[in-house]
Amino acid sequence: MGPVQLRIPKAAELIAAHLRQRIVSDDLSEEDPLPPESNLMQQFSVSRPTLREAYRILESEGLITVRRGAHGGARVHKPRPDVAARYAAHVLQSQGARLKDVFDAREVLEGAAIDLLGPKPSKAGLERLREINLRGQDLEHDLLTALEIHHEFHRALVDMAGNLTVSLLRNMIDIILEAATERHVANAGGNEEQVSSRKAQRTHVKLVELMEQGDLPAAGRLWRAHLSDSAKIVLATANSALDVTI
Repeated sequence: MGPVQLRIPKAAELIAAHLRQRIVSDDLSEEDPLPPESNLMQQFSVSRPTLREAYRILESEGLITVRRGAHGGARVHKPRPDVAARYAAHVLQSQGARLKDVFDAREVLEGAAIDLLGPKPSKAGLERLREINLRGQDLEHDLLTALEIHHEFHRALVDMAGNLTVSLLRNMIDIILEAATERHVANAGGNEEQVSSRKAQRTHVKLVELMEQGDLPAAGRLWRAHLSDSAKIVLATANSALDVTI
């Protein structure tokens, strides 16, 4: 076997990696300006074109915005789930993923979140779910608002598990699915969707009751059935191919 050929990162990639680490480690905060270009060129001993190539890398990742003009410069943005979700959706589409794949992944992650809750879910978490349910009452004639509140309930439920990785992955998936469910509601509407919305609301209320009683196995069964049913409703009318218009 011959010698392994190692790829040496370009100077711009190394600068981008250094600045990226400062952003994700909270050394740089949202909307903070990066140091002036002249300072960074001196710090890294590089030319302006090399520095701007590093900027383009970070811009493509959504981590900075470069503004032109006298008061311009590079401003920092923290990593955002919607940017990651959009990129993930493009990857999934390019690999031939179907919308059902994403719904199935949601069921796996939300089911796992309930399993992580343990026998005594937090009182603060349950109170948040009850508050969301109160806002979701009597909205069957405003289906898009009801849908927003339903998505909020799902996010709050997963957040209760206290697992940041599960929450992030689930939220990325939800951003992809929100577009599909909103299109479904907008195109379908009518009495059938009002019935589905009321059923979802009743399920949310029942789930909180089971969790308060400490019956997590029953809560898990109820929630997985709800996720499966709601996916079938959307998939019955949606294009099976994954749509990345998000």
